Amino acid sequence: MNDRILFVDDEQHVLGSYRRILRKNWDIVTALGGETALDIFDNKGPFAVVVSDMRMPGMNGIQLLTKIKEISPDTVRMMLTGYADFNTAMEAVNEGHIFRFLTKPCPPDLLNRALQEGVRQYRLIKAEQELLNKTLKGTIQVLIEILSVMDPKAFNRANRLRDYIKRLTEQKAIAGNWEIEIAALLSLIGQVTVPGTVMEKVHNNVSLTDVEKAMIMRIPKAGFDLLVKIPRLEQIAKIVLYQNKRFNGEGFPEDDIKGVDLPLGARLLKILNDLIILEDKGILRKDAFVTMAKRTGWYDPNLLLTISNKISGSSENVPAFRKETKKVKISELHSGYLLLENIETSTGQMLMMAGQEISDSHIMRIKNWAKLYTIKEPIKVLQKI
Repeated sequence: MNDRILFVDDEQHVLGSYRRILRKNWDIVTALGGETALDIFDNKGPFAVVVSDMRMPGMNGIQLLTKIKEISPDTVRMMLTGYADFNTAMEAVNEGHIFRFLTKPCPPDLLNRALQEGVRQYRLIKAEQELLNKTLKGTIQVLIEILSVMDPKAFNRANRLRDYIKRLTEQKAIAGNWEIEIAALLSLIGQVTVPGTVMEKVHNNVSLTDVEKAMIMRIPKAGFDLLVKIPRLEQIAKIVLYQNKRFNGEGFPEDDIKGVDLPLGARLLKILNDLIILEDKGILRKDAFVTMAKRTGWYDPNLLLTISNKISGSSENVPAFRKETKKVKISELHSGYLLLENIETSTGQMLMMAGQEISDSHIMRIKNWAKLYTIKEPIKVLQKI
């Protein structure tokens, strides 16, 4: 872990004394003044701890530590100054959110202890972040696998949405945003609250009752309610909630949010969802965009034009890992295989849809079904090699 310390002062001999006193125990970097410190931070950062003098020409210590808080909020900030007074200390704490306020001359043992505590605090912050990130990634993966197992068709559609977003990101049509990509994969997670018989009617284009239509309309709200309870997924939940709402404010949910006040991710998913619906009806992509352009008020016009220009004439991307085609038995399935055909029972009930990548949970489900029902074999897959 990065435990480097940045000392900032406007006197070179003071910085030299820090290096002499501390170099045996710490990786010390020094900066002559606030502007130089910011340049070093940009080029050599981040640092575990920054220790700054207060009174320096141009940019004082409070201003520097406030900027560093914006650049690297995890960095522990300390002030070491010979001009200590109550007001200065309060301003430093309130504006720079400092961890320690030390006064010159500061005994080496006291400075060392302060640095040890600062580095310990930095490591704690980073450890908590790593734990949260791993927990978040695991939670997202569980939700995605639940959707893939419960409704393969919905999962396949979510993957198509994700692939479109990846392509648009690669072509610089939209800025890379992990939240939008995850929102695409989880956009249909609310379907787990709808009875399977109703979803089968939707997939087979069977007429729905008014009650069933209400269930389908509220799928984004169900997804929102599931996701908003998970820390750091609040924005993703909001994208999912508004994914079907038109740019002019019509549609679900019925509130006053419209236009550019709708989340960018939601405006993007609305366009791509409707594009997929039209493509599934056999309409060519370029013709689908023509149809969508005629739907006044449905879409963000600038975003629709951008997407149309980028992908209207493109063909479907083939993932780079699709290397070797083979046919396998259920007992030979492995995590990472990509299905080239549906996995179905002998009676035609679909367990997984072509285009899905197989995970360990999928294999477990398929093997459990195979204990009770006959599953069509062999299964055509693509293997990573």
